[in-house]
Amino acid sequence: EQECNIPNDIEPQVKFLAHSYGIDYLGSIKVLLSAISMAICGRLSINQTELWNEPGILQTIAIGESGTMKSSLLKTIAHPFRQFEQDHAVPEEHRTFSKVRQKVGEDFVRAMLKNKLRETIKVAVHSDSTTALEMLGQFANESAKFQIDACTKLNSAVQIAPRLMLDTITPMALARHLQEHGECANIMSAEADFIKKVILDPSADIGLTLRGATQEQYIRPSGNATKEIRLEHPAINMLVMSQYCIAEKLYRNEELNDIGLTARLMPHFFAKYDHIDKYDSCVVGKYNFRIRALLDQYYTQDSNAEHYAVTLTPGAMDVLDDFSEEIEDILKVKAMPESAAPWLRKACGLALRYALAYHAWRCANPHESDITMDEMLLGVMVVSKSLTHVSFAYSPEGLCAVNTARKIIDSIGNRPEDTYIKLEQVWTSTLIQQRIGRKSVEVNNALKLLEVLNWITLHDEGSNNLKFMLHRDFFRKALP
Repeated sequence: EQECNIPNDIEPQVKFLAHSYGIDYLGSIKVLLSAISMAICGRLSINQTELWNEPGILQTIAIGESGTMKSSLLKTIAHPFRQFEQDHAVPEEHRTFSKVRQKVGEDFVRAMLKNKLRETIKVAVHSDSTTALEMLGQFANESAKFQIDACTKLNSAVQIAPRLMLDTITPMALARHLQEHGECANIMSAEADFIKKVILDPSADIGLTLRGATQEQYIRPSGNATKEIRLEHPAINMLVMSQYCIAEKLYRNEELNDIGLTARLMPHFFAKYDHIDKYDSCVVGKYNFRIRALLDQYYTQDSNAEHYAVTLTPGAMDVLDDFSEEIEDILKVKAMPESAAPWLRKACGLALRYALAYHAWRCANPHESDITMDEMLLGVMVVSKSLTHVSFAYSPEGLCAVNTARKIIDSIGNRPEDTYIKLEQVWTSTLIQQRIGRKSVEVNNALKLLEVLNWITLHDEGSNNLKFMLHRDFFRKALP
């Protein structure tokens, strides 16, 4: 793990998460800032220039194996959100009454439009065909708009209990949730198949997920105008825990990279800590209090609620400009995998998003003040320290090679020969390829990964048939 400069005002919470759940400091910072971003409910953004508005939304994919206390970590992070839900629960009789009132209103709208259609037809039958078609077309357009507006107002009158955290949901239900909860959804999940359902599945609504990161308009059409879902500023924050095998499929998907979806995700590979501290009620209490205060300020079910834009102080702008030059240099010298280029082009925007989350933690009224240099420095630090994670996620010799590397280790470990013989043997990639049934390029990439992780020593003679020997502690190591 790289050393992190943790600001004093979040250090207790960061260290609590790291030591209590056995994760690294950088991962703790990302988790904390993701939770803060969820609490501002998509209602804050950063105006860097007239043409650059960066939404205050974070979508994080945290990657680790089973047994890394992912569910317990998320339970702690979600606590103040769940408490807010309980405190604002809507009694069943109130929900029932408001739904009945909505149904009566919808019936009235339909009856009124039916009468208006009759009147339009009566006039149209006494007109020439061109005028009649124009009249009917105008009626269709006006009635559709009226229906949508009326149903939107009726829906907003229905009392719905706040639901601030989603752990599993279908694309249609997600769109409905956004419509009912001020166009904001927070997804916090440790479900193994969540990414498969919401992103990788052929039926997944990638357009909605993408617009949930950019806050661009989203329309889900329907044959029935009243069933159409129109979202002006959808916000989807995500903190999703994933296993390596699922994350590999995500980052192997070239289509998702081409459309910019993976470029907006922040990957993090948890590094384990063995030391586990005891629960600290004061530290947790401050976190719960601050998240609750932000929810009280920004949670709403009103889709037309005001959105706020903050700007940067001159010092913060200088920090961002310097970081932008660093990213340009990385792109020029191609210091990272080519497939990571779309992510790198959005790295400055991501730094702004982290700076905004930190700004929201520090300020009583975040929308009334500018992002400072210190806040921008933290945003840049988080993204800069994450470049190794991004490189590993996109590299053919990184995440995409982990599964094949495991197969190589298992293949060698399961051989009947004595351990001493295996350690003295010169192995070849062709032999491994035959044993595990993988392509040459996949095996060679996995072998390069195993060399980086000090499992083997490669002897590259310029041939595709790589030769290697096992390290002496090969049979005592564990692959992440």
